[in-house]
Amino acid sequence: HLNDGPCQVLTSNIATLTLCMPNSCSLNGYDYCYTGTPVPVGPLNLTQISPASACPVTGIEWYDPQGNHVLTGGYSYTPVPISMQNDQLCYEDYFYTVEITDACGIHTCKARIRLYSGQASIGSIAMTPNSPPFLCHNGSTTLTFTPECAGDPPKWDWYQQNCNGGSLMPLPDAGTINSTLNTGQLDQSYFFIVEASNGNGVCPSKQVPFLVPVKSPLAYNNFSASSDPCVEQFVNLTLDITPCTIDGCGTPCNCTYTVDWYKDGNYIGTTANVTPPTLATFNYTSTTKPLYGNYYAVLKSDCCPGETVTTYPIFFRQACEPLIMGPCFICDNQTVQLMAQMVLPPDHPCPDICIFSWFSYDPVTQTETPLGGGPVWNTSTGGFFILESDCYGCIKRDTFELIECYSNPCRRAVRIEELFAGKDRLMRFYPNPATDHITVEWLSDAPKNAQILITDPDGRILSTVAVPDASKQLTLQVDDLPSGIFFVKVQSADRMYTAAKLIKE
Repeated sequence: HLNDGPCQVLTSNIATLTLCMPNSCSLNGYDYCYTGTPVPVGPLNLTQISPASACPVTGIEWYDPQGNHVLTGGYSYTPVPISMQNDQLCYEDYFYTVEITDACGIHTCKARIRLYSGQASIGSIAMTPNSPPFLCHNGSTTLTFTPECAGDPPKWDWYQQNCNGGSLMPLPDAGTINSTLNTGQLDQSYFFIVEASNGNGVCPSKQVPFLVPVKSPLAYNNFSASSDPCVEQFVNLTLDITPCTIDGCGTPCNCTYTVDWYKDGNYIGTTANVTPPTLATFNYTSTTKPLYGNYYAVLKSDCCPGETVTTYPIFFRQACEPLIMGPCFICDNQTVQLMAQMVLPPDHPCPDICIFSWFSYDPVTQTETPLGGGPVWNTSTGGFFILESDCYGCIKRDTFELIECYSNPCRRAVRIEELFAGKDRLMRFYPNPATDHITVEWLSDAPKNAQILITDPDGRILSTVAVPDASKQLTLQVDDLPSGIFFVKVQSADRMYTAAKLIKE
C-alpha cells in the first residue's frame, strides 16, 4: 500500500516450521561365561524408538568397544568373538555403541556384552578360630565364607559331606547370604562346601570344599603289667596306645601322649611324649612300700588338653607264705609229721598250687641238706627244718625247730662239732644236739672196708662200728657215754682221720 507516499509495510513470503520429536533407540545385550577361549557373540539388534511425530532418521553408525567404526546403517550387527583380558576378575563388560542422527541431533544407545569368568574363584572358607592341625573329638568351630565371584548380588548354598565322599547334605538353615556357619559338635571329620555361580547362573556352579578334620577319640589297645614272681622287686607297666587318626578319613594325625601311672589310687610316675606305635612303659620299684596292689594308667592327649582316658585296673596280690605245721617237740625219737601249709597273709588260704622241698639245717656249720619233697615230711629226729615253697616261680622259705625231749630225764645232750667244713666236708652228723644216738651221713660214697671209732681225748677206743659197703648212713649210740669230750674217727684201709668232736654235758 503506497498511499502516494513511502512504503510503510513489507510482507515476505511464508516460512513453514515443522516441529518433530527426537528418535531414541535400544540394543539387546548378552551375558556369557568365559572359560578361556573367545566367546562368539550373538547379533546385536537395534530397536529404533520413534514417536508419532518423530524426526526422520538421516544416519545410523555402529562402533565397537574400542570406539572403532564398524558399520554404517543397518539394524543388526554381529560382533567378532570376544576374550577376557583378565579372567581372574569376576567379569568384564564390553559396550557396542550405535549413533542415530535425525533433525534433533545424534542419539546414542549401547549394548553391553558381559563376560563372566569361569576361572575366577567364587570365594574362600576359613575356620574361626583356626584350630590346626585338627579339631578335637566332639569339638565345634565356626566357618567363615568370604565371597569373591559368587554372583551379583552374591548368594550361595552350604552343604556337608563325609570325609570319604558320599552325597552332599544341604544345610538349608545356613541361608544363602550368611557368611558364617557354626558346625556344632562333630564326632567325625566333614567337608563343609559352599556352592555358588559366577553371574547368577551364567557360569556353571562351582564348589569350595573345606575339610574340618576331627581327631579320633582317645583310646588304647591294651594295658598290661608284669612283675617278679613274688611281686616284691618290681612291677613293669605297659600301655599300648591307639594311634589317633583323622576320624572318618583314616589318615594319621600325629599326636603325642602323656601317661600318668597310679597304684592304689596314688600317683607313682609319668611317661611323657609318647608317639605310637611306641609303647608307654614304666618300671616301678620301692624299698619302703609293698608292690602288690591295684595298678592303672591315665592316658592324656597332648594335642587336646583335657582329653583323658583311664585304663582298667590290674591287681597283683601279695605272695603266699609257707608255714611248717608240726609238734613243739619230738620225744624219744618217735616219728612225727611236719606239714607244709601256704597262707595268704595274714591268714587267708593260698589259692596257688605250690611245690614243696624239705631241708635240714645245721646251725653250727650253717649248711643245708636236702631231705625230699611233698607237703608232708616224717622225721624221727629233732633239729632245724626248712620248708621251701615254689608257687609259680615265687620261692619262699620257713624255718622250724623241732626240739627233742626224752622220757628219761637223766639223759644228757651230746653236742657235735664237725671238723670238716666247706668243700672239705666229707660227711654230716645229726641231730645236733643228740641224746642217745647220732646219724652219720656221707656226702659222697662211703669208704670201703672202713670203721668208725669213738675215742676219748687220750685216744682210747670206746666203741667201734663197721661201715657196711655202699652205705650212706650209719648210727652211733652215744647214750652210754659219760660226760666229757670224745672224738669220732674214721679208719679206712689207707688212712685215719678225725671227723667230729662230741661234747656231753
